[in-house]
Amino acid sequence: QIVLSQAALWNIAYQPIDVIIARADQSVLWHACPYCSLEFSCRAAARLEPGGLFCQRFQQIDLGPGPMCVLARTMQAAFPHVVAVETGRGEIVMIGTNSEAGVIQKGFKERLQRSHVRRALARMGWDWTVPLNLVAFQNDSLAELASQESSGINTAANGEFAFTLPQEVMRWGNKL
Repeated sequence: QIVLSQAALWNIAYQPIDVIIARADQSVLWHACPYCSLEFSCRAAARLEPGGLFCQRFQQIDLGPGPMCVLARTMQAAFPHVVAVETGRGEIVMIGTNSEAGVIQKGFKERLQRSHVRRALARMGWDWTVPLNLVAFQNDSLAELASQESSGINTAANGEFAFTLPQEVMRWGNKL
C-alpha cells in the first residue's frame, strides 16, 4: 500500500503501510512546517510495516545548508536510516526506514518493479530505473553534515522551520 497524502496518514484505519509519500507544499510556507516536524516523522515511522519507506519531498530553492541540516537531524531522530535523494534542481526527497538493513537493501531493484511502486513512479513520468540513477546522500553522510551546524531538530513546539525558513530565503549571500 502507498499513501500519498499527509492527511491520509492520520485519517485511515491503522494498518501497516509499505510506502508513505508526503507531498508538502513549499517548506517555507507556515502551513507546511508541521509536515517537516519530528512529530510528523515519528507518526509516519510508527505506521510503516517492517522494511517500509517514508518519502518526503523538500523543496530547498534559495536555502543554505542550515535548513538541510535541521531536516536531516529531524528525520534521523525519527528513523534509524535516512537517505537524501536529489530528484531535481532544488528538490530533495528524504527517505527514512525503520529497517536495520537501511533504505538501499537486498531486493531494492525488485521492490522498484512492484506494480504499486511503478504506478507511483509513472505519475512522475519515471520508470523503475530512474531512482537508480539519482544522486543520494547516505545516512552517515547526512549525520556528518548535520553535526557541522549548530541548529537543532524541527518540532511542533519550537517551530524551527516556521521561524527560520522565511528569513533564510530572504538572506542575502552565498547559500552553498
